[in-house]
Amino acid sequence: MAGIRSDLGHFVVDNAVTGLVAAVIIGNSGNTAIESLLKNIVMPIVYKLTGFSEEQWKKESMTLFGIELKIRTFLADTFSFFITVFITFIFLRYFAIPLIAGSKYKPE
Repeated sequence: MAGIRSDLGHFVVDNAVTGLVAAVIIGNSGNTAIESLLKNIVMPIVYKLTGFSEEQWKKESMTLFGIELKIRTFLADTFSFFITVFITFIFLRYFAIPLIAGSKYKPE
């Protein structure tokens, strides 16, 4: 039993499992904040600029060869993806990496 516990301890330390767990937890919390930003701030601006209500935006679709395509929903989800990537980049570049690396980190 002691050998398994020792092996598990080495596995956790050698593979930075604790950092990975922390990253997943922070990532999930960040995702919630980004979804809220999009749903409550960004998309209402998009609705206002395009003249559509939220219901119209989600309901309307385009039919091509008898297949219903929800282009607006796809565009909103794609926009959400790019905003998520951008905010994650900003967070990592200017907050997380310097915090983790301390004074050793020198941004270029």
